[in-house]
Amino acid sequence: MGKVKAVCRKHVPYTLPLDVYKFGSRSVYSMMDTLEAVMWILAAVSLMLVILSMYSSISMDAVTRRKEVAIRKINGASYRDIAMLFAKSYITMFLLMYLLVYPLLKLAMANLLEGSSLKSVYGWEWGVILFAVMALLTAMAIGWQIIKLMRINPADTIKKE
Repeated sequence: MGKVKAVCRKHVPYTLPLDVYKFGSRSVYSMMDTLEAVMWILAAVSLMLVILSMYSSISMDAVTRRKEVAIRKINGASYRDIAMLFAKSYITMFLLMYLLVYPLLKLAMANLLEGSSLKSVYGWEWGVILFAVMALLTAMAIGWQIIKLMRINPADTIKKE
């Protein structure tokens, strides 16, 4: 530590304090802990933006298809038929986007963390967890909109149109 402080003192004026710590020996967050916390916050904000944009898209789609759903209900469509009306397109989009983005994300993370002690990106577990969480959130958003659509009165909807 004395040699490190001597080298640092060559570039830092004597009027400024020189505090050199080992990682993990500080009582406050070290730089790595702070960076990790910031990355977790950014990941949470990004996930919330994805969830809200997905819910917004599904909501707008449900509003524009309200008349179509009313006509299908009059013709005797079941909950399953109406669910598949929405789910087919969103499941297809979700699978295609996941299959395109996941390999690119995995390659980017592997290149970024190459030579690092963090090897968790090379495992398959985080990809499966990410897939399951995003699929669950998509299913919940689609399900909520379908439940709201199934409660509408077809006669009132057609009258408004």
